[in-house]
Amino acid sequence: MSATSLPTFPQAGDRAPEPPAPSPKRRRPFRWPQLGYSYPIVALLTAAGIGSFIWVYGMLAKSRGLTDAHFRIDFTPLANVGWIIPTHAASAITSFLLGLVILFLPKGSALHRKLGWTWVVAMGLTAVTSFFIRTDNGNFSWIHSFTAITAVMLPMGVAMARMHYAKVHARFMTAIFLGGAFTAGLFTFLPGRLMWETFFTVSAS
Repeated sequence: MSATSLPTFPQAGDRAPEPPAPSPKRRRPFRWPQLGYSYPIVALLTAAGIGSFIWVYGMLAKSRGLTDAHFRIDFTPLANVGWIIPTHAASAITSFLLGLVILFLPKGSALHRKLGWTWVVAMGLTAVTSFFIRTDNGNFSWIHSFTAITAVMLPMGVAMARMHYAKVHARFMTAIFLGGAFTAGLFTFLPGRLMWETFFTVSAS
């Protein structure tokens, strides 16, 4: 007859088994933003916007004798023009900074959707308030063409996201960001405009 083995019980003085070590948390790998367009195209459009701004700025600064202008911040010009322009400026800055953050977020995540809706509201407010900002003659400027494009493309971009057309949605939102938030915003800093007076001045002779 073979002997049967009896279960063993811990004895006094025996050490309790150590719990397994927690597995290390994996860091999320860095991912370049998904823009809907190839990076060379985005880089070309960005460079075109910056280059055209520098060219126009140089011509205006030279014609107005502002070649010795330097950066400084003075919110007095914004404080004397009512509430439309300050609201427009605040929403424009918000949409630009928030757009940069959203570009690098994982697409489709809960945070992406929440910040995306916030960006849509900020961008929409920027477009709506810009319709109330006119030139000294009461006319629209050429920058308002970006406003019209944004007013059309923004709801279309939201609709593409709702229908799960991710790539088309990315293209719409990237185009709005590059055209409406970046390029149009950049040209508001031309000499003679209110944003130039807020952030630049000429050294007293």
